[in-house]
Amino acid sequence: MYKSEKFWDRAAKKADKGFNQLDESYSKLVEVIGKYLNSTDIVMDFACGTGKITLAIAGSVKTVQAIDISAKMLDVAKNKAAQRNITNIEFVQSNLFDPQHKPASLDVIIASGVLHLLEDSEQVMDKIDQLLKPGGLFISATGCLGEKTTALSFIARLLTKIKLLPYIRFFTIADLKALITKADFQIVERQLLDAKVTNYLVVAKKRAKNRP
Repeated sequence: MYKSEKFWDRAAKKADKGFNQLDESYSKLVEVIGKYLNSTDIVMDFACGTGKITLAIAGSVKTVQAIDISAKMLDVAKNKAAQRNITNIEFVQSNLFDPQHKPASLDVIIASGVLHLLEDSEQVMDKIDQLLKPGGLFISATGCLGEKTTALSFIARLLTKIKLLPYIRFFTIADLKALITKADFQIVERQLLDAKVTNYLVVAKKRAKNRP
């Protein structure tokens, strides 16, 4: 388990309330994801949280592996899936490096709102590369708070420094692109979902041949 597990457990009850102000960027994200999904796909929603994206895409694919380090986030997601009678989602309290996740087993990995919260983002991208089949897709939405100085980025830096927030990496858009392409991916689509928080969408395809 990561050290921030308790933080996300505490945040679980209020997690969905904040989505009201993000509906437009969320809708854009789901729309883009939908373009790349097939009914035979095995998809992982990495750091799925309360399952907002997981539930939105489940009807378009064969199976969704929804993983998160927070048991309480997963409880919220499971309850919502049960209420909607969605049965093709496997909810697992896990991180990406759990050995139960097999190499070259996934068609798509989705990571929304998580890359900038990881201290080991380079290792995470390498692991994503390993878990995807050749030609598989990585779809991410990432806050690039290093792109410009705003009240939000200033407050985030302060709260991180005094440890009221977990680790945040202050990506620029260029940093994010470099991270993804360095891990043997080709970017096939990108767009700014929300200019206020520089929420940046990237769709990247794993190259067919592994690195030497």
